[in-house]
Amino acid sequence: MKHLIIIGLLLASSLAFCQEETKNSNGIETRTNLHNLKMSISVDSAEELESVYQHENIVQLAYLVSGDEKITFELISNYHTAKKEVKLQKSYKIVGTTGQMDVLLVLIDKTRASAINDYKNR
Repeated sequence: MKHLIIIGLLLASSLAFCQEETKNSNGIETRTNLHNLKMSISVDSAEELESVYQHENIVQLAYLVSGDEKITFELISNYHTAKKEVKLQKSYKIVGTTGQMDVLLVLIDKTRASAINDYKNR
């Protein structure tokens, strides 16, 4: 649960700080543009990954980015060994632009499936 709250706060803060207001000649805001969107998800189990990561949410966020901007998706999988003092991490990172959205979404889905498979095989 704490990871879900942390992800939500990180997402909200990144959306708040990476916005650019577009105003018309009257000074009225007409559109908000996002630049260089970075999504980072850190999970401890396959169940948490399945509950936190929703394909539709990633698509909605990605399409908020205007023009041909950079998008970075990072998935951090935390693994705990039998000895609690050892913590392993595996990180996946995908970088692209909004012009490559279809390819990026396929890669993000494959990354999610790979991480879930890793958790189930441990």
